[in-house]
Amino acid sequence: MNKTNVGMAGISLHRLLCIVKRADFISNMGKELQRGPTSDRVRRNIEALRSAQGLSLAELSRRLEAVGRPILGTGIHKIEQGVRRVDVDDLVALALALNVTPNRLLLPVDGSRVELTSEVEVEQRPAWNWADGIHALEEAIQRIHGEAIQRTHGEALTAAYGDFKSHSRPTGEVARDQHTATRAARDVLDRIHLILGNETRMALEDAIRQAVEYGNSSGNAAMLRRALNRLNAEVEDLIGDEGD
Repeated sequence: MNKTNVGMAGISLHRLLCIVKRADFISNMGKELQRGPTSDRVRRNIEALRSAQGLSLAELSRRLEAVGRPILGTGIHKIEQGVRRVDVDDLVALALALNVTPNRLLLPVDGSRVELTSEVEVEQRPAWNWADGIHALEEAIQRIHGEAIQRTHGEALTAAYGDFKSHSRPTGEVARDQHTATRAARDVLDRIHLILGNETRMALEDAIRQAVEYGNSSGNAAMLRRALNRLNAEVEDLIGDEGD
């Protein structure tokens, strides 16, 4: 092959690479424009928290620089306007700068239903429990393992809940979460949440079930008393008598 042919081959390859890169760039541009519900919620939460704390764009920018993720005030403004995306590193840094958890940026706190994806929408409390690693989201599990759950008579659902517990908490916390005293304490908190949150669908369904079971409307109170008694017994068993 002479030098002319080599040069022509090189030019052809270069042009081919340019076409591929351009096609990839256009494809990625299309993906960049597709924003989900969480992206919009994050930007609104950032703006609301900054306003509630009385922080200027410049002050939040200074805090971000202090935690090692510099973003100019103009960049923060673009985030709040939905012009600029928030990647995972930005999310963590913004949570640090605003003195909240990443979950506070990802989820609502006004009691509204939570659209996690175009296919999964749940009440606020289950969404927070899922994000905090407390309970799996049955709505998502049903979509992922729907037929298997029907076929195995719920065994697949039980297994999915177990996997969630095993993989969603730091090593060592799983055993502590399963301790009888921990479970008793969580039961008390769940009962208190039901009493305080009677406006939620889950609480209303629970109140109806308890009214049928107990024949009156005091089911929540009765169950809370039993849960407190059980917690008291578990704590005494855990720490022993004062004279020990």
